[in-house]
Amino acid sequence: MAGMSIWTALSAASSALSAVQALRQGQSQSAMYELQGEMALANAEREAVNAELQANEVLRNLQRTNAAAIARGFAGGVSGFSGSAKLIQEVNEKFAGRDFKNLQVAAKEKRSFGQIQSMMFQEAADAAVESSVFDALSTAASGVMTAYKFQTGGAPEAVSGYQGYANQVTQYGAQPGLLGGNMALPDYMKSPYNIG
Repeated sequence: MAGMSIWTALSAASSALSAVQALRQGQSQSAMYELQGEMALANAEREAVNAELQANEVLRNLQRTNAAAIARGFAGGVSGFSGSAKLIQEVNEKFAGRDFKNLQVAAKEKRSFGQIQSMMFQEAADAAVESSVFDALSTAASGVMTAYKFQTGGAPEAVSGYQGYANQVTQYGAQPGLLGGNMALPDYMKSPYNIG
């Protein structure tokens, strides 16, 4: 009796520790995923800001190149705001505008991608917590069943009146099956229900 109660206590303690460990592991994984989500947002924001800084640099370069084109035009004795000087400025603005727009789109996409990654990590964090709760409950239920088996008398008979396979074979006899081998089937010829 004393041995059984020690095993019961050990089984219950082991199950409780395993359940707590499963919960803590889930919380740890959840925190890790949340941190990765925050890092993904921070990285995306950094990349977006870098793209915006590049876009601003494109505008500064445009100002410098157009100022140089205007100065060359006036230095050559013509208006810096018309003719070939104006054409150079328009071409510069076209290419700079395209680059600026592409960098602005890239910044927006980087932010969106960071938010998507963050949401995926948040989903993983939630799943880790849910999974750990399920593991903890499964472990606890298994521990309760094991502890119950160690108690005096153990688990009750699964199905009342169940005699087991060997008893059925003895009772009905072994008949050859359709595909060969033996099959435990009732002998219908000896059955009280046989009318013929």
